[in-house]
Amino acid sequence: MPERFIDEAWIKGDFKKATISASQAGLTDHIWWIKYPYKLYAKFKPEKPSISLKAGGEIHTYFQKILSKQLTLKQAKEKFLKLRDLFS
Repeated sequence: MPERFIDEAWIKGDFKKATISASQAGLTDHIWWIKYPYKLYAKFKPEKPSISLKAGGEIHTYFQKILSKQLTLKQAKEKFLKLRDLFS
């Protein structure tokens, strides 16, 4: 029963926050609780990916391609500006 898991985790304080990202660890316990474990059981509407997550992933990809000579810095900048325009 999902409610039982939620009750026990809240009472024991076992939120398993040791393996989460720095941005998640910076949240207060009750906000983290609602955004992550509770959301799985409450069936909230899915959130859109954050611009920070998308941009960070793309920058990593561009950097790897620049190092392997598959992309120039100018091409990476053009691709990144197109991505930025999608979010504005």
